[in-house]
Amino acid sequence: MVQDNLSVEYFFFSYAFPALEKCTDRLTKEEISKYEDMAVGKESPSKEELEKLFPKSFERIKKYAEKLKIKNHWDIKVIKGYWYEEHNRIIDSGESGYNKTPSQLRKPCKVDFAMITKPRASFAEVKVKKNKDLKRAINYLNLHLFENEYVTIHLGHIIEKISEEVYKKYA
Repeated sequence: MVQDNLSVEYFFFSYAFPALEKCTDRLTKEEISKYEDMAVGKESPSKEELEKLFPKSFERIKKYAEKLKIKNHWDIKVIKGYWYEEHNRIIDSGESGYNKTPSQLRKPCKVDFAMITKPRASFAEVKVKKNKDLKRAINYLNLHLFENEYVTIHLGHIIEKISEEVYKKYA
């Protein structure tokens, strides 16, 4: 469920932002702070800037768009499908260098589908369906969260609320 009135650029950026420091070593603290302000303010860099910030992601997204036979890799079906399905498949298969990453470091990189068990202002306890343990996730986008709602999590950050149907499909 794309959050109301948010662009496809922001949808991509909300998932990618938590990985910004891991994906690039060429940004200053000031630039990272600027991007953080953008993410929290529901703003996004341009498509061109996002493609420069996350070149490896967009290599994979373009291949995924080809696989789906969708010409525009910025189509929301492509971007959503990338985060909901393709991203985890790439990690699980060891593609794009993930085969050299220890499994305990790969797991947080995956997108998890979870249920809120205890919402708080800046974080929430969540239960990931495939895992019996509760874990905490940062609510960096300041979403209004309620118990028993469903969300996605990337790198320990709550990204978006999702429907129960989406949760059941991907969890």
